[in-house]
Amino acid sequence: MNLTFTPDVVEYAKFTSGIDARGIAFAIQSFSGKLISLAQPLGLFVLGLFAWAPIQATSFADLQRLAIQQSPEALNGLWIVAELLPALGAAVALIPLLFYHLNDHDVQLMAEANAGKMSHEEVVGQLSRKY
Repeated sequence: MNLTFTPDVVEYAKFTSGIDARGIAFAIQSFSGKLISLAQPLGLFVLGLFAWAPIQATSFADLQRLAIQQSPEALNGLWIVAELLPALGAAVALIPLLFYHLNDHDVQLMAEANAGKMSHEEVVGQLSRKY
């Protein structure tokens, strides 16, 4: 979805405003991708805030033999980091999608107008809704 969202928004923006801002749009998309790479270290940092029992093991067999029990606080932290935070992130990510009403047919028509293959008025007459 992320890879198709930006080109659609670029076509819409050029069609409605006449400004071709694809460089800015794709730069923001690239920056967002880099920003997302911080999610793993941030998740590990938050996970480290909970009271984990330190473990010294060199293999999974050592871990099984040690039979370490983590505290309820540590297990609660694991649930927060592995389940709650991603669910909240997904909920926040859905907010822009609630306002996204473009469809493929309309974007294709807008791209035709932006490329000069159709007039703006022709496209407006064929759109499925008013933008």
